[in-house]
Formats: sequence, structure tokens, C-alpha cells
Amino acid sequence: MSSSPAPSSRPPMVDDPHFPADPYPTYAWLREHSPAHRIPLSRGGHGWLLTRYADVVRALSDERLSKNSDLIGHGVPDPYAQSRLSANLLSLDPPDHTRLRRLVSRAFTPRRMERVRLRVTAIARELIAALPTGTPTDLISGYALPLPFRVICELLGVDGLIEREAFHGCVLRVFAPPAGTPAEHLTGHVADLERYFTDLVAAKRRRPGEDLLSSLIDAHSAQDGSLTEDELLSMTLLMLVAGYANTVNLIGNGIHILLNSPGQAHKARADGTLLPKAVEEVLRYESPIERVPTLVAREHVSYGGVRIDAGEVIYACVAGANRDPDRFTDPDRFDPHRPDIGHHLGFGQGIHYCLGAALARIEGEVALSELLNAFDDIVQAVPEDALNWRSTFLFRSLAELPVTLTRFPPR
Repeated sequence: MSSSPAPSSRPPMVDDPHFPADPYPTYAWLREHSPAHRIPLSRGGHGWLLTRYADVVRALSDERLSKNSDLIGHGVPDPYAQSRLSANLLSLDPPDHTRLRRLVSRAFTPRRMERVRLRVTAIARELIAALPTGTPTDLISGYALPLPFRVICELLGVDGLIEREAFHGCVLRVFAPPAGTPAEHLTGHVADLERYFTDLVAAKRRRPGEDLLSSLIDAHSAQDGSLTEDELLSMTLLMLVAGYANTVNLIGNGIHILLNSPGQAHKARADGTLLPKAVEEVLRYESPIERVPTLVAREHVSYGGVRIDAGEVIYACVAGANRDPDRFTDPDRFDPHRPDIGHHLGFGQGIHYCLGAALARIEGEVALSELLNAFDDIVQAVPEDALNWRSTFLFRSLAELPVTLTRFPPR
């Protein structure tokens, strides 16, 4: 079997430098002409990109697909996948995934999440008070980035144990290296990251508290035992990266969308009950996670009319699936009132559905609400084609979002 014949004209493909600025015409083309599309992998060999909603949903629940990168049949071994830091929910299959998720989920209680809402609000207001008015300012570095970073550091209890720039640089060297970086060049950076988190967990053991990392260190049940040292290190990394990068993208993308969707910012400011719906639509319309990390075929499977052999890599494209017209009416229109708003894949699907989804929703709602309520006017300070979109294979986000802010006049 093979995909449909492709016409000679097509938009920029995923390895084109012009692709990150607007990937959606490419995903639309792929859904129609090549729904299982062959793509090069940075560690050598090739994989397959799925862009149709039905295929992505099926892949995320397909027991014939594994998260175990050791099953990959070609290319250079991934140094991260071979490190101690890979033993987390994103890279494990049942039964290890099931055991680990049960242990970790006990830390994400509704009571803890509601306490977090109060802190998110306080931090958002503190950051907003420091934003300048009347002159262009970057909302990514001044608001969207520090807000979730401070929240996740407080939640994990690592305030005073971690420095933002050092952490950010360490993570970017592993998870967002320059395009074309050979996988073997990442080995030293992965070792640095492993030492970083080993020291972090050791410091928290010396200073335990009523925080999430302390809960992970103490996680134990008669049924599931406790987290191994490697699992503890890896879950700490996952929570810091996921609780930070995903939410930065959600907030930044959400602000950008509201500024460029006529009337939406005004409607959300006038009716606070619209914010939860707006956040859900941001998750669909401009997904913080563009593609779900590696899935490996255990046996030959067929997607999009293409045979994919055992050992081949599949990437489920959430951003493409969330704009599929076969699932969403008028998918390229931002509409918080759409009736099927909750069916997006912004937090994944199946057993790998994001454990921190409730936290991300809280942060997104509070961040947008506080910003809209603080300023009478928020105007993008550069034209759309001047924005710099940062794209890795998993995330697509704004590097900067310059805006000019005007506060409400005194009453």
C-alpha cells in the first residue's frame, strides 16, 4: 500500500526553514495527500508523521506501538533514551507505566491543585505589576516564561535549589539542540542533565517538605512498591520540563491568539466564564505540544494507507490532528464556543494523557484572565511576519511576543 499521489505543488515541509512560521497549510496538505509521511530523524534513518485525527487517536491507543526506543531498528542510539533520566511516563509501556502513573498520580490531588490556583494568581499579579506600559515589552520573557517556572518550582519545592537560566540552558541543550545536531553530540549534555537532577533530588532529601518532590520521594504503596532512584530522577525532570515548557507555550500562544482574533480579548475580559473555553480552544487551535514523542512499531502496522514495519518510528502530530476538518468544523477558525471543544488532543490521549493537565488549565486560565483584567489595551508591537517561532520536533512556540500595554485609567 502507498499514500495518494502528490501534486507537484506543495507548501514547505517539516524540514523546511519556513515551516515553523505557519505549519498548518503543510499539515492540511499532508492530511489530504500523504497522511503517513516519511520524515528524516536527527539520529539517522527515517520515521513516519501522522496528521489525521483518526490516525493520531488510534496510534495513541495502539498496543502494537511502544514507547521503548530500544525497539528502534535503525539510526544512532538516542543518548537521552539510554540515560537514567528516561524512566518516566513518556517512555514506558505497561505494566511499568501503569505502576508509575498510579504512584505519581497520588501527588496531583484536587486539593493541592486548588491551592496552586491561589499561588498562580499571586505570582501573575506580581509579574504584571512589573511590566512597563507605553513602550514595547516582551510578554514571553516577562510573563509567559517566569510564571509557570515559578509555579512548578514552588509546587516541586525546589525554590532556592534551582536557578532558572542554568536549568533552562541545560534542558535546551538536550531537548532543543540546533537543527541537524548529531545524536552522539548530545551524550555529554545528557550526562550534565543527569548530574543536575541527581544533585536536585539529593538536596530535597536533605530538606523535605510538604511539596510534590517530597511526595515523589516518599511515594510508596503495598501494590506498587516505590519509585526506583532512576524513576525518581526521571519523573522530576519530566515534571519540571512539562510543567514549564508546555505551559509557557500555552500562555504565549493563548495571548497571541487573543490579540489576533477580532473581539475575542474583549469578550473574554467582559465575561470571565469564557476563559476556560478559550483555554480549551487554544489547546486545539495552537497546541503547546506539536507532536507526541516517539512511538515504535512492535510489528508491521498500517496507517494512512502506508505499511510501517516493525522497528520504525511514528510521530503522532497533535497540531495536524487538531485542525482536521473531518473532526472539527471550520478548524482554522478560533472559536471558544464550538460544541466539540473538549475533543482536542492538546494533552494527548489514552494511557499517556498528560498527568498535569489540571495544573496547565489552571495556569492558562489565570494567566490570561489576570493579563486581560490588568490592561485596557494590549497591542502586538511588531507585524506578524516579524515574529520568531521556535520549533523543535515536539514543540512550536514564540521566542518573543513584543506588545505595547496600556493600563486602565484611574477611577
